[in-house]
Order: sequence, then C-alpha cells, then structure tokens
Amino acid sequence: MKFNGKAIYVTRTAPQWKDGDKVRYTQSKDGKTKYIFLFEYPKSNLMLENLDISTKAKISMLGSGKKINWKEADKGVSISVTQNMQSASKYVWVLEVKE
Repeated sequence: MKFNGKAIYVTRTAPQWKDGDKVRYTQSKDGKTKYIFLFEYPKSNLMLENLDISTKAKISMLGSGKKINWKEADKGVSISVTQNMQSASKYVWVLEVKE
C-alpha cells in the first residue's frame, strides 16, 4: 500500500477495466493518469490490447521510479517490463501511465 495507494484511492475504474485475467486498470478523476495492476509479473514484454494511451505517454512502475519503454503494436501496446523491476513489489505490480 505504501507505493500502490495512489493507484487505488481517489481513482476511478477505467472504461476498459481489464485485459485478460491478470491485468486491471484504474484512472485518475481527470483521466490523465492511468494505472495498470499486474497480478502476475510478466516473463517478457507485456502485451495489452485494451490500453488506450497517447503517443507521448510516459510509463513507470510504482515503487521503482524507473521509466519503462513501450511501443504501439498491431493489437495494442507492448510494454518492456524487465525482470529487475520485479523486486518493487511482492504480490501486485502497478504501472503508472501519465499522458
């Protein structure tokens, strides 16, 4: 809760609130910041079909502060989550997307 609280409190469900069984979304009241909850840490690039973000969006992982590279893909967005960021949490990892 120390790092992920801002993705839970004072947020709203995003219009597309999930991507498969292991990914959920919330967003800030104004919709300018989105949060991606990962209930299983990805083994390689994370492919999300229901994430709608601008080309200028910046992604980071809460608790690590590290910038995460991403790119548009044929069927959504591909996010490069590295294994060394897994230590930012034990159970749920949250990516912050700022527009």
